[in-house]
Amino acid sequence: MISHYFLAIPLAERLQRVTRQTAETFLKTVRYKRITQPCDYHLTLYFFGALNNEEKQKVCRISKKIADNKNPFQLTLTGIDGFGERRHPHVLFASVAESKELIGLQEQITEVLTVNGFQPDKRAYHPHITLARHWMDGMMNVDLPQYSSTIAGHTWEVDHITLFQIYPDQARKYRPACIFPFNKK
Repeated sequence: MISHYFLAIPLAERLQRVTRQTAETFLKTVRYKRITQPCDYHLTLYFFGALNNEEKQKVCRISKKIADNKNPFQLTLTGIDGFGERRHPHVLFASVAESKELIGLQEQITEVLTVNGFQPDKRAYHPHITLARHWMDGMMNVDLPQYSSTIAGHTWEVDHITLFQIYPDQARKYRPACIFPFNKK
């Protein structure tokens, strides 16, 4: 069986609990098919889908080269939002403040991987941390977005990117396959 992978920035461990607690306040009146476990919170940079071993090694070489030339940067959570209807979004997520460093990193990764034969996502990049997806029923008791939530203003230092392998049938769905630390200048 060929495994599926994606490149991402994991949410700092110290913010996972507060983000989950915030998500739970929004999930009291809405049911979703999938609730993301806090250990799986991340910002996707590039989704690959299935990769064979040769492709995985190529991704690792490219990612290491990119990470070796990056400096750490800060990201800030801004609140809770959703894709789709405001009262029952298809995807509920934690949003992040605009970041030139994040957008630049994602664009660089996409450009280099595309030149090396990988197929980029056709959708515009919208950085977010998925909290729940596949709305089933119920209605939010607040209008989204909510920028005054308890997570707004929390920051963390991004000092690496991670290639995650997907385990769809396990509680922890995403596990690091490779970690690429940034250059610490």
